[in-house]
Amino acid sequence: MEQPRVLLVDLRQYALRPSLHCLLEEFCRLRTVVWTADIEAEVEEHTPCGIFFEFDFPDLPRLALLQRIRRMIPNIPLIMCTEEHSEALAVWALRSRVWDYLVNPVDPEQIDQTIQSLERLARGKPEGERRIPILPAISVPVEARFRPESKPPVAMERVADFIERHLSRPISQKEAARLCDLNPSQFSRSFKKAFGMTFQAYLMERRLEKARRLLHNRSASVTDVCWAIGLRDTSYFGRLFKRQFGTSPSEFQRAWRVERSGRVNP
Repeated sequence: MEQPRVLLVDLRQYALRPSLHCLLEEFCRLRTVVWTADIEAEVEEHTPCGIFFEFDFPDLPRLALLQRIRRMIPNIPLIMCTEEHSEALAVWALRSRVWDYLVNPVDPEQIDQTIQSLERLARGKPEGERRIPILPAISVPVEARFRPESKPPVAMERVADFIERHLSRPISQKEAARLCDLNPSQFSRSFKKAFGMTFQAYLMERRLEKARRLLHNRSASVTDVCWAIGLRDTSYFGRLFKRQFGTSPSEFQRAWRVERSGRVNP
């Protein structure tokens, strides 16, 4: 039986690591193109049953390309595979009518199941129960499956989740305390007991961790990242970042680019 045809659009900013190409070619007849190619012409020539879009650090132009292809070729399933993953990005993919959403590193069995589902769709057969959900369950590594003696109370976990979802804007301790129905003094004691640090220290730690991830994206400037984590003063951001990580945001970004840019995609 002839293997299904699949098109892979390489949207990665950095091409140092192996591409999804290596996995896909085991299960299908694959054609790989860069994101600047004429995708519509490639689809007409190759007649794929599905199109994979491989990202490392998604940015606006590359995400816009996926949406444009979705509008131009609505009858072919699109699969998004990304290294940088977040709940917000997965929701964006769902709203953009992406057929499947995969997070690198992808398991070969997962690729095999996805290709089989695409093949069934192309033949007009029902998918059954093998399709991977848009928000895949992420397995916990074996070395991390140890249970602590105690965990933060549910109310504090709710606050931590709230912080992660609103890092791009100011968050006051008073606002967080209201989520727990506690006054600021009670909240301060409970938070420090649960996380071993003050609310403000925890908040800044999470902001700086997010900043470090965002600086991996070569489309993002230091100013962009500063605003994305809820700060408005780049000098202040730079001092905090250097205190936390021992290097300035711009130096960190340059070092990352050198590390990852054995070859940089256009």
